[in-house]
Amino acid sequence: MFHVGIVLEIFRPDEKNVFSGDNGVQATCKMWDEKTITLSVHSKLCDRLKKKDVVLVDYRPASGSAAPRMKIIKILEGKKGEQALKNYDDFREQASSSSNINVPFPKQHIS
Repeated sequence: MFHVGIVLEIFRPDEKNVFSGDNGVQATCKMWDEKTITLSVHSKLCDRLKKKDVVLVDYRPASGSAAPRMKIIKILEGKKGEQALKNYDDFREQASSSSNINVPFPKQHIS
């Protein structure tokens, strides 16, 4: 399973005001379902990732565990990212209008 989110903040081990015990990069993202979480970033994407990027996050279970991987594995640029967000917007609107379940979703993702 995969989820779409928007990067709010990036934590690199070598940046000013970050004191790191590892060499990994993490990013805080606002996910399509309104959750805000901090995720690991795939090593091939660390130098390219920036704030406001639309990203695809791997939520599949980690090998030998039921816990999700929770790792950013793709950056969805331009129309590809816009369309991915629109697909989730459409899904949430349809789900909230077709049931009594309240499914909150922001109309504007990033100002």
